[in-house]
Amino acid sequence: IVLGLEPTGHYWFCLATWMISNGISVVQVNPYAVKQTKEVEDNSQLKDDTKDPKLIANLVKDGNFGMPYLPEKLYAELRRLSMFRDQLNEDRIRSINRMHREMKIYFPEYKDALGKVDGTFSLELLKQAPFPEDLTALGEDG
Repeated sequence: IVLGLEPTGHYWFCLATWMISNGISVVQVNPYAVKQTKEVEDNSQLKDDTKDPKLIANLVKDGNFGMPYLPEKLYAELRRLSMFRDQLNEDRIRSINRMHREMKIYFPEYKDALGKVDGTFSLELLKQAPFPEDLTALGEDG
């Protein structure tokens, strides 16, 4: 038995690990190859879960596959942590971009008056005065 998988996202990983640990051969079919084959067969790019398994099986039968790399032990942990770090960094960037958007809407003059919105000074100032009227009130008190 040879199991051919299209490695999309993380969905294939656990199945492949289990199959390999139980002595079943696992190969990967490039998602781009599946897409190209689909276009050639019926001139359609539409995803069809009833059609894809047949396409993947034919690609495996024809030898159009690669061997999966499944890191073990320390390497598996490093890979997982590296992917987690990348995800956290993407989340951080997304949050900063949201903050920039909101500041441009609610406090458009902030950047010109006080500089970098996500800098240390700005973040501390925004804790004390999150809205323009709060900043004005701080100035009147001091």
